[in-house]
Formats: sequence, C-alpha cells, structure tokens
Amino acid sequence: MTDDQNVLIVLGTNALNALDYLKSLQPIDRLMENYRILKTTEIAAALSYYQEQAVSWKGRVNDIVLDEKSGRVRLGTLGDLDEGVLSSPLRLQSARYQLFCGYDRTWGTGVSLESMESEYEHMYKSLQAWKNDPTGETVAAVLEGLTWASPYDSFDAEVVNSTVPGLAVGDIGYIAMTEEGTQTWQLAPSLSSS
Repeated sequence: MTDDQNVLIVLGTNALNALDYLKSLQPIDRLMENYRILKTTEIAAALSYYQEQAVSWKGRVNDIVLDEKSGRVRLGTLGDLDEGVLSSPLRLQSARYQLFCGYDRTWGTGVSLESMESEYEHMYKSLQAWKNDPTGETVAAVLEGLTWASPYDSFDAEVVNSTVPGLAVGDIGYIAMTEEGTQTWQLAPSLSSS
C-alpha cells in the first residue's frame, strides 16, 4: 500500500531468511540454489519497480528473505527504502554478494540490472550442465563463472597463495572448516567421484 508519504510492506509468517536457508544446504546444493535465486528476475524486477517509484531498496545480509513455500525472493520485506535510485544496480550486486559470501560487500559498478540477471542465468545453466556431465568444457564454464563471482579481488592469487592443503587453481569445490578450526579443501562431489 502506498500514498504520497508512506510505503507499507506486509511481512507474512512464511518468510525465511535466505542466508540461513542457503547455509542449511550441502555446499554444491547451496551454490546451485544461490544461482537459482539470483538468476530469477525477482530481485531485478523488485529493484526496477522501486526505481519506477523513485525509491531504492538497501539492506544487509539478513534483510533478504524467501517465501517459505515458493522459494521466491521477497526483496523489500526487510531493509530500507530511500531515494538512492541511481544506486540500484550497485545494491543488486551487493545483495548478490551478501547471499554468495554470507556478508555485505559493496563497491562501485557500472553494470546494468539486465546484464547481472543475464550473468546469473548463464552461471545457473553452467552449473546444471556441470552436475550432469563434469567434464573439461563444463568445468571450464563453471570455473569462469566462479572467478567472476569471487569475493576476492584476485581469485588466482588467493588460490595460489592459500595455506589450505590440497587447493589448486582449476579445482572446483569448497573450503570446509574442521571442528578444530582449520580449513580443508573438499573437491565438489561429482568431481571427486569421477
């Protein structure tokens, strides 16, 4: 409901914190679900709608929620609306990294909402192809997407200089934390079984 001065968003009881949901999944399923959420037009559509209303959404990692039954993003349920319309693409990228990395990271960007949406769709399809056939071509496509999505400024440097045993450039997997607090490299299941 809106009028000249107020915007009211109703939060239903079936809202689920997106980050908590993603953290409850196995690493490869978390990656797939992350891109499923991000490839949808829901986030971009919500931000585009807000732009038409001359407002923009901004939120933190715990402000991104999903509908518990449908899994759809409910952007704007939590967080703030302000007049930062020109910041919408940056905020979309920030929301993406909040989900991907589990923390808020923002920076300047000249990327459009449409190109981000296209990139998420491409990465999701690459992950689906890789799960069905973990061979050279699909591995290369996934690695390219993960490099683009890396929270690090220099993905290769982070891998090469890593102190995590077994981590190598070109591997696809995840870093797991042991009960003792040390990090171990785990190859993605479909790669380690082939």
